[in-house]
Amino acid sequence: EDKARVLAHKGSAHGLVLIEQFFVKLVRVPAYEFKLIYLKFREEAPTQLERMSKHINDLLESVQVILNNEQLPGILHLLCLLYNSITGKTIPGLHFDSLLSVLSTRTPKQNTTLAHVLCHLLEEQYPTLLNIFDNQILLKLKDLSTIKYIPIYIDIRLLFTRYKQLNTTLRELQQQLIILPEHIKVTLIELQSVFTRLFDDENKLKKYEKDLSNYFCLWDLSIETCFSTLGQFIDKLRLAH
Repeated sequence: EDKARVLAHKGSAHGLVLIEQFFVKLVRVPAYEFKLIYLKFREEAPTQLERMSKHINDLLESVQVILNNEQLPGILHLLCLLYNSITGKTIPGLHFDSLLSVLSTRTPKQNTTLAHVLCHLLEEQYPTLLNIFDNQILLKLKDLSTIKYIPIYIDIRLLFTRYKQLNTTLRELQQQLIILPEHIKVTLIELQSVFTRLFDDENKLKKYEKDLSNYFCLWDLSIETCFSTLGQFIDKLRLAH
């Protein structure tokens, strides 16, 4: 009702209260509704996209560190050998879900777990494997496990829907020969590259999840589960050391 009254006002804005003067002048700005929607989007989207991009980059970098780490395979192999030695079993490898419980396995020596024995073995015979404790990314895995990329991409798609609507409206206004500031078109073009990169990164994350599953010989291993378990594994090992 108020909007209709403002739009119907054709005379001078003099004599109106300040707020009425503002809205009367506002609705006379070409494509004012589009510009307001654009300004709100420009205020919100870049900051949100930057924050989400950082989270995604952290995940991508961390997966690569795990897959390419030189110490982890040796440590897991030695842990398996020690477990077989203590329990009398002959398993070829440890199940990923059992890594934490295996570290806590008690040995015949009082107050000593496999984690302590493993660290002693590393210290005495394989000191280079202890370099795993120097990798700052691996030490932060437990914290990084709280980053869940699927909800992040739900938010990204919500922003992308708003972005597409802005582009559609922009094309319609251009067809109507309404002149708009050049910076609007430039900003939308720049954001397109950001969205493209983020969606490319989503495909990488899905591939990396499969790579992690293959690495740890599991049918299905999520990034957050991998980070949480491996982060706790490294923390336990470091504490024992």
